[in-house]
Amino acid sequence: MVTEKNHLNDMVEKKDGFLFFKNDVDKYTFYDKTLIIDSSRINKTIDYIIKKGIKSITINDAYYENWGKVIDLNFLLETPEIESLLLLQEVG
Repeated sequence: MVTEKNHLNDMVEKKDGFLFFKNDVDKYTFYDKTLIIDSSRINKTIDYIIKKGIKSITINDAYYENWGKVIDLNFLLETPEIESLLLLQEVG
């Protein structure tokens, strides 16, 4: 039986200690994986983005709700390689 929780788990994978959405590449989605930003270790996340050449990120507090929301987007200034940003959390 496929439940919503199982479906979401099928859409997310863990790699190198980080969570990624697995994307179906089509004319609207250019990247097969999107890094989910972890606000509790933003400096390590920035380093990982730079080291691995990550191009696609998402901010989604549903996956890291115990650590809080990303409230400062200044980390984007340090990661100019980002080409795709999906914001899935309330702002403010």
